[in-house]
Amino acid sequence: QAARLREDLCQWLDDEQVMTFPAADALPYEHMSQGAEVIADRLRVLQLLRRWRMGEVDPAAPVPVIVAPIKALLQPTLPPLALDAAIRTVTVNTQDDPRALLQHWTNLGYTNVAAVEAPGEVSSRGGIIDIYPFTENAPLRIEFFGDEIESIRRFDPVTQRSDKGRARTVAVLPPHEAP
Repeated sequence: QAARLREDLCQWLDDEQVMTFPAADALPYEHMSQGAEVIADRLRVLQLLRRWRMGEVDPAAPVPVIVAPIKALLQPTLPPLALDAAIRTVTVNTQDDPRALLQHWTNLGYTNVAAVEAPGEVSSRGGIIDIYPFTENAPLRIEFFGDEIESIRRFDPVTQRSDKGRARTVAVLPPHEAP
């Protein structure tokens, strides 16, 4: 019903304006993963709500419409203050300790791997941190010169080549929404 309602709303509003806050397929007492797509969609909605709450959205921008089934609203999620504390924003030409960033992200639940290939993974080698947040379409390569962030680039997880475009600043959310 939520998917049908979203489709109906998209007839009247922009497709990007209407978002779905999906419910996990697993019940709360079942020991199953929610699935990467469900996690990503839920985190994107939380990120959007946070941006509106923090006043980071242009007031002239269209107000988002969020469609959520009751089951999705009953599932626990991060409280706003916990989400704020977990998010780490990285910006080019700013100072940040790469070891502290890596430690922060692994403490949040990112899996430390040799090469980042899937959402929820992080990797470090030399002055480079690769991370694949669920809210991004491609993993990020953060290059440091000492403690200064020199560049943030998206890359292809299959070839590991940085050819997906540059970013000036990126907010990295936790890899899950469980408190």
